Amino acid sequence: MILQLNIINAGLFTDVTDVASTLGFTVSTPRTVAISRFRSNAAASAADNNAENYYRINAFIPALDAVSSDLKDRFSKHQQAAFSLAFLLPKNITSATWELAQPAFHKYISVLCCKVPDASEVQAKAEFAVWAAMCRQKPPRDDDVSAIVAVNRCPADALPIMHCMLTILATLPVCTAESERTFSKLERTLTALRSTMSEDRLDALIMLQAHRELLPATDCIIDKYILSGGDRRRRTDFTLD
Repeated sequence: MILQLNIINAGLFTDVTDVASTLGFTVSTPRTVAISRFRSNAAASAADNNAENYYRINAFIPALDAVSSDLKDRFSKHQQAAFSLAFLLPKNITSATWELAQPAFHKYISVLCCKVPDASEVQAKAEFAVWAAMCRQKPPRDDDVSAIVAVNRCPADALPIMHCMLTILATLPVCTAESERTFSKLERTLTALRSTMSEDRLDALIMLQAHRELLPATDCIIDKYILSGGDRRRRTDFTLD
C-alpha cells in the first residue's frame, strides 16, 4: 500500500514539475526548522529534505487522509442504514429482499412506534412482501424512483409501517446546503447596524431572500407603497417623476 502511494505521488510530482518548468519556476520546499508551531514541518531532516518527500508527507498523505475520513463519515453504518430506505421504492423493491431494508427498520423503530404502537419486525417483513407484490403487479413507470409518489401509492391503512418508512424517506433532507444557505443569509441580514431589528422583520427579510421566485412584481410593490400613504405609515411622500 505504501509503495503504491509513493508511486502515485512520484507521478503527480513529475507532472507538477513539468508544469512548473513550463511556467518558468522550480518546485522547492519552504524553509524548515527543527520545531514549528504554525506550519507542518515533517520531512525536515537532511535525508528527507527534498521537494518530493516534503510535499508527499505534508500535502499528499494528509489530502488522502482527509478524503478517507470524509468518505467514512458520509458512508458510515449510520448513513447506510438510512440509505437502505431506498429499497422500498417501487423500482427497487421488485428485486430487493427484506434483509436489505432491515437496517432502516431498526434505525427508525422509535419513530415507527410513534405512528404504529404495536410495530414489530414480523409485521414489517409481512408488509414488505405485500408492498413488493403490489409493485410487481403494476407496470413500470418513470416516477417509480420518487419517494413522494411511493408514499401516495402505498395504502396507509393496510401497510402502516411501509407507509411510515416511505414517509421518512420522502422527508429526509438530501443535503444540508439549503439550511446552510439560510444561515448565510441570516449573517448577511442581521448585521451590527441592524442589531435592533425585530424578529418578525428579520423572518420576513430572510424569507424574501430564500424565496425570490415568489416575490410579486416590482410595479405592484411600488403601487402598494404609494397607496399606503393614507394611513400615515409613511413619514415622507413618495413621488415619481
